This record gives sequence, structure tokens and C-alpha cells, in this order.
Amino acid sequence: MRSDPDIEQELKRRIQSDPDTNNADIATTVKDRIVTLTGFVRSFRQKRKVELLAKSIAGINGLVNDVQVRLPLLQRRPDPEIARDALEAISRRLPYSGDRIRIVVEDGLICLEGQVEWAYQSEAAEEVAEAVLGARGVVNKLDVQSYVQSSEIRQKVSQALLEAAAFDANSRSSESNHNEFILLGAVRFWAERGAPRPSR
Repeated sequence: MRSDPDIEQELKRRIQSDPDTNNADIATTVKDRIVTLTGFVRSFRQKRKVELLAKSIAGINGLVNDVQVRLPLLQRRPDPEIARDALEAISRRLPYSGDRIRIVVEDGLICLEGQVEWAYQSEAAEEVAEAVLGARGVVNKLDVQSYVQSSEIRQKVSQALLEAAAFDANSRSSESNHNEFILLGAVRFWAERGAPRPSR
């Protein structure tokens, strides 16, 4: 089991060595293997990057991200401009499903609403919105409603689990309501919970 000082030292090293976060004003504390991030960054993407760096460290059990986004004056923009750019970017990235996504912007905070067919579309819309100049954050309220039979989804999820080395041999999927699935099993550390699907 890793000690709190060991985890904190590795996290600080990663933040300082990453070109996207090395100029951020971030303080880190670790207690009982729970990481707390505080301080200020210049973009929402930078805040997310710090969080991802923390999650990638083996041995942590929890994370509190209290980092605040303080946009430079030159990056502050009116909400209508942010909404327009977010809509255009999502339509380019998701030309066949972007028209089902609605955007609400309040004080630079982008809220995604509507319905998409696949989880990757929800994730792509969130990723694109995060990159919009002037965005202070993104709240993803997109509902994923697939029209594929749940048995077919279950089969593909089970196959992906078998192919992903990050999961142990006892990993499995269990269907919940409305084609939502619960993944059961074990991973080596927290970052592997979001491991990408294996390539074919």
C-alpha cells in the first residue's frame, strides 16, 4: 500500500512536468489516500487535465477537485458567443446527432441537454464543449437512449471486457434499466476504470 506522502510527491511531479499544467497554481494534499486539489487554473480543460493526472496515479481511493477556473480577461466572452461556438463545434464533430443537443450557457458554464443514441456521442459533445474559448465548465445532462437491442449490447460489452487486459477474469456486465449496464469486477488502479476499449 502506498503512503500519502508518496502519492502526493508523484502527483506534484506529474503536474509540474506536464506542459498543460506546469504553470497552474495548484495545491495538493493527500490524506488516507484521498487527494484534494485546490487553487486556480486558466481554463476548464486545464482543470480537467489536473484531475486526470491525479486519477492516473495508482493507490488513490478518492479525489476532491476544488480547483477554480479564473479566465484571463482576454478569454472572457459573452454567453451568446460561447453558446454559438459550442453549437457549431458540436455540429461539426457530430453531424448526424448534433441537432438533438441543446446548449444553455450561464456565466460561461455550458450545460448540454437533449438526447443521443450512444455514450461516445455524449462524451464527444462534452469534450468539444470543454474546448470552447471562454467556457468555465461543462455540465453534461445528455440522455443516452440507444435503439439497439439490449442483448446485442450485453454481448458486445462482455466481449470488450474479455479483450481488455485491464480487467480481471471475473469481470462481467449486468443489465440495469433502460439499457444501462453495471460493470462488475476489479482493476489494478483507478485510471483503468476509464480505460479505452481495445482496438480490433
